[in-house]
Amino acid sequence: MRRGRLSDVPLLIAVLGREHGEYFAERLRVQQRAGIGEVLIAFADEHPVGAVFAFWGKAEEKEFRALRRGVPLLYHFEVPAHLRNRGIGTQLLLKAEQRLRSKGHTQVALGVDESNKDARRLYERLGYELALGNLGVPDGGTEHDRYDILVADLERTLPFDPARPRRRHRPMARAGVRVAVAGLRSLRIPAWTSVLGTFRRTTG
Repeated sequence: MRRGRLSDVPLLIAVLGREHGEYFAERLRVQQRAGIGEVLIAFADEHPVGAVFAFWGKAEEKEFRALRRGVPLLYHFEVPAHLRNRGIGTQLLLKAEQRLRSKGHTQVALGVDESNKDARRLYERLGYELALGNLGVPDGGTEHDRYDILVADLERTLPFDPARPRRRHRPMARAGVRVAVAGLRSLRIPAWTSVLGTFRRTTG
């Protein structure tokens, strides 16, 4: 995983679709340039296999600002549909947390749609706990758009070893996808289930 660059945008659009690619392009141009966020991208063989936006500016949710001032948020987890269920999302999340720890943060938050039970189970299994519930999306959002914010300590002990498969739903050829992590040796991700939901709310 490495910090995104504007030159990555065509690849992000090709792999994730125009809507998601343009979302990350806007964050690169505005928040990352302003020093209040980073687009983080996981790569396999020089091609994006996932992306997330880490934001430590002023959160939109005033309730969250009052409760957890200064806690960064992770937005818009994206893994291509054909690469899901291979652990990429979990490793992307953990590497984003590692990046935030290196910047001196002690907690992290993320949003999950109330309807996305699979994502919630994953986050809770990774040690995330409810901080604020039943929030609504502004500007004409519907009941389906309601979401919760979960928080985790960045120094927590994980309840399992993320490097080992938890269970397999289908056989995979050899090991999983190899992801290049900036500053580290390539990381081979095991083929195990991790379904991340998309949290599409914008920031700033």
